[in-house]
Amino acid sequence: MSQKDLLDDLGGNQAVALALGTTASAVANWKLPNRSIPWRKRHAVARLAAERGVQLPADFWTEAAA
Repeated sequence: MSQKDLLDDLGGNQAVALALGTTASAVANWKLPNRSIPWRKRHAVARLAAERGVQLPADFWTEAAA
């Protein structure tokens, strides 16, 4: 599973943005090649995934930030 898949499984750009207090365009940017979820948002994304029963990608905590 990629981070793009994770964000889609969490409800897409608008739903994730609303849950995290950011913009849908910011979330869309995290899906672009050579981009990733900012480290400052990863704990919130992990909490959201746990709440929604969505599994994190295997490399979620070890992937180098782009």
